[in-house]
Amino acid sequence: MFNPVNFIRLAGVVLFIFFAGALQAQVKPLQLLARYDTAQPALQLAEPISSAFRNKVIKVAVAGKAQPPIYMDTDTRRFEGLSADYLSLIQSMLETSIELYHFPSHSAAQQAVLKGEMHMLAIYVAQPSSQSQPLLASAPWMLDYSVMGLKTDSDLFLNNGMPEQIAWSGTPLQRQYLEETYENAQLVRFPGYYDAVAATVYGQTARVWGNAATLTHLNRYLFANALTILADEHTIPLNVGFGISPLYPALADAINQALPQIPLSIRMQIAKRWQLDPHHVLQRNPLALTADEEQWLQNNIHIETTLPLAQAPLSSRTPAEQFRGMAPDVLELITSQTGLNFVAHASHEQPGGRPLPKLFPLEILEPQFEAQPALITRPWLVSHWVIIRNQQPGNIMARDTFPFGSALMLKNPLMKSWLQEHYPHLSVSDTDRPLDALRQLLARKVDAVIVPKIFADYHLRNHFGSGLIVEGTLGADPARFVMRVEPGNETLISILDKALLAIPPETLFKLMAQWRQAEPPFLSSSWQNYKQTILLIVSVSLGLILLILLWNHHLRKVIQQRMQAENALKNQLNFTHTLFNDSPVAMYIRDKQTRLVDCNNAYLRFLHIKRDEVIGKRLSDVFNTNNASIHTIEDGYQQTLLDGEAVMRDVQLMFGQQAFHLYHWTLPFRDRLGEVAGVIGGWVDVTERNALLQELQLAKDTADKANRSKSEFLASMSHEIRTPLHAIIGLLELETRSQPCETLSENIRVAYSSARALLSLIGDILDLSKIESGQYQPTPETVYLPDVIDQAVTLFRNKAESKGIDLRVEMDIAAYWVQTDPLMINQILSNLLSNAIKFTDRGSVTVVLMQGIGQEEEGCEFVIEVSDDGCGMTEEQQQAIFEPFVQVGERQQQQIGTGLGLSICRNLAELLDGELIVESTPGEGSVFSFYFRAPAGEPRDQTQPHLSQPLVTDKLSVLVIDDHAPNRLLLGKQLELAGHQVVVSESAVEALKLWQQDPLRFDLIITDCNMPGMNGFEFAQALRQHERHHHLPPITLYGLTASAEQHIMQRCLQAGMNDCLFKPLNLDTLLAQITHCPRRTPNAPDSEAAAGVTGQPAADIPAAALPAPAAVPTFAPLLMQLAERDPASCTTLLESIRTSHDELLAALQQTTDAHALSQLGHKLKGGASILNASALMELGRKLEKHQQEGHDVAQLIAAIACEINTVNETLIIFEQYRLKNQQVL
Repeated sequence: MFNPVNFIRLAGVVLFIFFAGALQAQVKPLQLLARYDTAQPALQLAEPISSAFRNKVIKVAVAGKAQPPIYMDTDTRRFEGLSADYLSLIQSMLETSIELYHFPSHSAAQQAVLKGEMHMLAIYVAQPSSQSQPLLASAPWMLDYSVMGLKTDSDLFLNNGMPEQIAWSGTPLQRQYLEETYENAQLVRFPGYYDAVAATVYGQTARVWGNAATLTHLNRYLFANALTILADEHTIPLNVGFGISPLYPALADAINQALPQIPLSIRMQIAKRWQLDPHHVLQRNPLALTADEEQWLQNNIHIETTLPLAQAPLSSRTPAEQFRGMAPDVLELITSQTGLNFVAHASHEQPGGRPLPKLFPLEILEPQFEAQPALITRPWLVSHWVIIRNQQPGNIMARDTFPFGSALMLKNPLMKSWLQEHYPHLSVSDTDRPLDALRQLLARKVDAVIVPKIFADYHLRNHFGSGLIVEGTLGADPARFVMRVEPGNETLISILDKALLAIPPETLFKLMAQWRQAEPPFLSSSWQNYKQTILLIVSVSLGLILLILLWNHHLRKVIQQRMQAENALKNQLNFTHTLFNDSPVAMYIRDKQTRLVDCNNAYLRFLHIKRDEVIGKRLSDVFNTNNASIHTIEDGYQQTLLDGEAVMRDVQLMFGQQAFHLYHWTLPFRDRLGEVAGVIGGWVDVTERNALLQELQLAKDTADKANRSKSEFLASMSHEIRTPLHAIIGLLELETRSQPCETLSENIRVAYSSARALLSLIGDILDLSKIESGQYQPTPETVYLPDVIDQAVTLFRNKAESKGIDLRVEMDIAAYWVQTDPLMINQILSNLLSNAIKFTDRGSVTVVLMQGIGQEEEGCEFVIEVSDDGCGMTEEQQQAIFEPFVQVGERQQQQIGTGLGLSICRNLAELLDGELIVESTPGEGSVFSFYFRAPAGEPRDQTQPHLSQPLVTDKLSVLVIDDHAPNRLLLGKQLELAGHQVVVSESAVEALKLWQQDPLRFDLIITDCNMPGMNGFEFAQALRQHERHHHLPPITLYGLTASAEQHIMQRCLQAGMNDCLFKPLNLDTLLAQITHCPRRTPNAPDSEAAAGVTGQPAADIPAAALPAPAAVPTFAPLLMQLAERDPASCTTLLESIRTSHDELLAALQQTTDAHALSQLGHKLKGGASILNASALMELGRKLEKHQQEGHDVAQLIAAIACEINTVNETLIIFEQYRLKNQQVL
């Protein structure tokens, strides 16, 4: 029958055998390889010991990896090195046989030795700080000590702040020591010493700890001195010997008797072979011990040592029951020299076992000790007595201040008697705990503490940095620390004295300095030691209890809040459900694959679909994939998923037979990690809105077209009206100037005034039309601002004086030259002045020009104020007067006007980036303020260059160039009537050749800008280039064009012309323009006719107005003046115009080239401008721009033919009328 218990037992046995076999497989035998070649030393052992091991086998364990030069692994089958050499000597001296076995780890080898499977360890380092050793340590056959290695190029040095990582390789006892010594460092253990050194060399750790012999050998021979070997801050002896099993004490005694008998020469030879320094060799009798002393050492290797627990830094005990301090370190130095094993225990402890010699290493020299000098050593430490007090004023050494002071001192009868003799006022008590005494001083339980200085330096640095201070030293002898033994151990004192003398003084000084600045150890158990910890634990416990109570209270509140949050969440869910599902706006949710997750009812109603038909599907899966709108919406999904941003756009969706315009939007929604998990989208049906927008756009286009038609109509009608109006005003002006005021008819005065008012009205309407259409823009130039103000004021000074009004001007500015449009400022100021004078019956009108404080980058700030003492306005009137065609209050009743002036002024102010405001009080007057900003300009000479020249009264030789015969003839006759010599040319090329024949023949050239072949601009450029090339003085050159546009004038100036004249050109304007033209040719006789010009010399004909009957149309003032002054030329001109019209009409009917038609259109427009035939001019302009504006050429030519016939018939009527009036006169 199957028995489970037996089965389990069997399985356990099998597993044990398996693991035991595996462990045994890791242990392998080694051959002993010794490298010495000297004679074996003679060994004299007691007969029982020598016979016990003769011809016996001693099993020796070798642990871990190589530790050169102690253990070399050159041949993995052999054991060689310093240890092998000494094992070979022991084998010969004991006449025994040694078998070597290699174990993978030190712990495994040590366990085998402890169990008796192995007799001893080949390499064993006793831990001096340990109370008990697991193995019996033999006398050392190599002296060694701990060192620290770091990279040569490292800047780390040993100090209290240890490096981050320390590499090491060794035994568990050494690990325990390292953890206690370097508690702030991270220890990194490596399986072998080579690995530990390599880790530091290659930067894996900050430094490496180990024994000096091994680290020096590896650094010197394997790592090319990459490390710097420094003494360990906490140096300990790491002397190497054999570790014998406690089961074989006889073997330990035999080895300890054999090792000292090895001659020093052999020891030095072995050390030299392995490149060790002499200080690693244990010399025979280095202390010059006597035979009795050596015999005493052999019989008393273990010494019972009593050390105090709380006298740091000289002696203290760690939680691991190990003593640390300067006294244990001194004992370790003695151990390294004598081999004595000091078994340390506390003073109150009684160790068991056989009695051992007792040693008291921390005794202060007393008188009774001096009586028995054989029982004490020489002093190994001297420290002066100091007095410590609280950090406050007052000196306890002053008898009058503290006659009854109390003090605690380290127990010493000699010092106490000295204090009683010199300071009888002190009450001195003994203590053996300096730290407790200082705590009582800090608590003000005593007035002072007297201790040796080494205690004061240590405790004040580590425990009482700012609370206590050293008052000073005492005049007594210093404290001398000695070692004391009990009677009967005088030989030990002799050995200790010799060992102390062998310790170099600098070693003792180094130990003293090291422990004076050492960190405090963990103190032994007492209420004072644990008081703070216990209080902390109690406080933390009470705090935890209170925290638990508060936590329970908090949990109750959290539960209540959670219930409230759940209710609020339910309400929120209901709200969200209502908001989402019952919303009239279609909404939906899609995942990252654009599959529909949820949608509301509006979504389903709009698409006329059921929920289960769309949930989990893409939009393209439900609708026709050929629909472009579906692809647009899905592209929006992908864009939102990729960019993580909202996408909003208008889309047009064909659903059934109906088109819908939708405002579609998609928003990304994110998961708890912030990643886009899908989209939330929806749309608003804006079909009706889109239809309204289209209707609105259509209405806007219609309104814009009507506005443009209005502007064109206003411009055309203003031009049509002003053409005859200029003639009427000119004739009336001539009539008023040709007759005395007494005989002048009142009808003429009224007609003249009304005509001027009508002209101003038409000008305002045209200006407003230009401003509204955006054609009126400022043209900044550098101006002298006071001149602009003075010019405007001068125009109205006579009018103000005629009404008895005082017109004043005040200026307070710093920047006189500015960049602005003077015409706009003049127009604004003139309008304001006109209104101020018009609505002021008495008092004054004041014009003030002021400049703001400071000057900014945008320019200077100015204000022009026009104030009057007129009727004033109310608030409502002030708001209304800037509207077009508006007049208010008494202004409307008393004055005649259009109401456009102030509206135009405000628009002009805005064009100048300024502001026009008004302040007024009824019955007191008004103040109009125009604020504007203008950048500063470069000052220039205020005197105009052409004004500095004297007026030209001589006759000029003028070259006129125009391809249009009527224009050419008219301009020639006008100049002849003024008495100038004229040469005309119909081609710019011919004119240029004519001028080049004699460049000084002409004083002035007037050329049409737009001509076939070489136009006026090209002619000007060629002429100026010829002048520069031949170093000729520049001739005055004017351009003539029917296009009164700014860019035409700029083009003329850029081509090299002096100025640009615009058609129609009346005689006064022409004469005013050429008055200042300098003469370059000698005066010619007045009767001499100019070459190439048909006509008679100019005669002085007085200007008289020829009244025209209503049935006969009125023509341009130029023809009227020409008819009055030179009837023959007028007849020639009219015939030339009719002939030109016929030729032009024939050319139009034969030409099909678009560019040639444009040239003919320009020519037609220029000829029509002579007659002010606006209809014909407009047809010529359309023909010139027919390509740009898309006019029908055939219709234009038919309209031009009809209009030319009408004009020709009108010219015949005008000629008949002129001849009839000439006969009457």
